[in-house]
Amino acid sequence: LDLVIGDGITYVGTKNFNDMRLISIDFGTTLEVIGERSFDYNRSGALTSVKFPDSLKSIGKEAFVNDGSITEIVLNEGLETVGANAFGWGASLSSKGCEIHIPSTVTSISADSFGRASYYTVADGNEVYSAEEGILYTDNGQTLFDMPGLYDVDEFTVPDHVKTLGSQAIKQSVLIKKVVIPETVEKVVGDQFRGCAS
Repeated sequence: LDLVIGDGITYVGTKNFNDMRLISIDFGTTLEVIGERSFDYNRSGALTSVKFPDSLKSIGKEAFVNDGSITEIVLNEGLETVGANAFGWGASLSSKGCEIHIPSTVTSISADSFGRASYYTVADGNEVYSAEEGILYTDNGQTLFDMPGLYDVDEFTVPDHVKTLGSQAIKQSVLIKKVVIPETVEKVVGDQFRGCAS
């Protein structure tokens, strides 16, 4: 099914298009909010790319959870929030990763929003998030917010500028075999290493 959301529509509600066989989605030019689980459990295996319109401000919790064929996610300038598990399919050793570019306007991302990220970049001007060598940080680099689940390194040493490992920051990092946490880290928040393959 090729889905076209017409201009004039600003909101797609909970579970409107879940458990379908979507091949493509045209989000139109006026959509502002994608509700919880709106497009989850897509069964086609053919939806590989989602590109959001400039009008979009919010992507809800689990909006695209378990849509495992998606390998390209294009977030728009103007987007402000990304809900928990929004793109939360689990990473595995056979997964194809998504490079995620965080727009300057984004101010809130849940710790588990991007389950199969492989690399992060952040637009200039974002006041909340930053990226360094593909890893996402907050608090001016003092909090490691998310190591991508498909970050392709064998060994990772947490940088000296990091004071806190945020909740689930290294969860499901399936390719990493060794993590070194230096004495400069002061706080390790819960649920860190669940799902790490090694």
